Amino acid sequence: YIPEEALLLISQKRDVPLNVLYRLATSYQAFTLEEPGEHTISVCNCTSCYVKGAGQVYEDLKEKIKKNKADVTLNKVRNLGCCNVSPAVMIDGEIYSGVADKAKIEEFVR
Repeated sequence: YIPEEALLLISQKRDVPLNVLYRLATSYQAFTLEEPGEHTISVCNCTSCYVKGAGQVYEDLKEKIKKNKADVTLNKVRNLGCCNVSPAVMIDGEIYSGVADKAKIEEFVR
């Protein structure tokens, strides 16, 4: 997470145009300009997970987060490297299976 104040400070201290820093900060998925929620949920979108329903898992979570106004940051990521539990979902660094752990996953969006 890069706060706007940090971008402004770097721009001033290093004499780098703000638009250059903004372009850099928004070009990489590893950076975000929005403050993260209390929990971070990443849904894997690799081929294996996608075929096994990751797209629907993502949409369901997105809807529930919005409905419940949960303080959660939801991301769609390319590959969590956990094809054996497809569709894989990572919550605060811990891997869950989107199907087997559905009840556990939904606890985080309440």
